[in-house]
Amino acid sequence: MSLVLSSQTKDTVTSVAIRRLQKELKGGLTIQSVIDVPSEELNNIIAAVGFHNKKTIFMKQVAEICKTKYNGDIPDTAEGLIALPGVGPKMVKKGEGGKLRDAAIESFMADPFTGIPCSPYLFDFFLFLRM
Repeated sequence: MSLVLSSQTKDTVTSVAIRRLQKELKGGLTIQSVIDVPSEELNNIIAAVGFHNKKTIFMKQVAEICKTKYNGDIPDTAEGLIALPGVGPKMVKKGEGGKLRDAAIESFMADPFTGIPCSPYLFDFFLFLRM
């Protein structure tokens, strides 16, 4: 979901929005919790991010697509990620063989639990889908 939220939004604002989603959605930030939460409530949670009204719609669509088309997982190619609503080509870097390698390369942070450097967008996106 960070990929969707990050467009036109500062990293710090995106991070806060993801943490709020993890904390405030019933069951945490999961595909099912995004599908189940009323759009108005989801919009209120992410209100600090730019274009939050449109991103609420994108988040609902992404959750539904990942649940139905990818069996609750995420696309394993850059093309698959780019095809998701609200995810553009600038957010995705293609790796060798077309496999997803990294996203939102402009900024990196360290995972606070492991200290491993990672893209905050990709880290939160995968975390969301693996919960």
